[in-house]
Amino acid sequence: MATEVLDREILINEIWRNKGKVGLVAERLGVTAKTIYNYADKWATVKNALNDSRLHFDELLVDTAEMKLQKSVMDGEGWAVKYTLGTKGRNRGYVERQEITGKDGGSIVLTWGDNADPND
Repeated sequence: MATEVLDREILINEIWRNKGKVGLVAERLGVTAKTIYNYADKWATVKNALNDSRLHFDELLVDTAEMKLQKSVMDGEGWAVKYTLGTKGRNRGYVERQEITGKDGGSIVLTWGDNADPND
């Protein structure tokens, strides 16, 4: 479409077809991204289509990633098991522990004020 006048239904369909990616919608319709945003400001149905399509496809993306992660865990891939335990398993106590010690595993000594020895 070379015109700046867009049919609302066509625009909303393109928004959903292109997963809410405004640049792709604009390219497909032969307009600028600014035109798409102007229509979103003008029509609540267009703004809702942009917001809803983005949320829908973001959820789909995360769901797909979680399914791939689950498959990797089930296949026994070490990185996936470690990642899952370190994130979703935290509430069961699976956390990486780090200990901070002084020199040669000794105590950490803190000094401050006038009694601090800069050579320690």
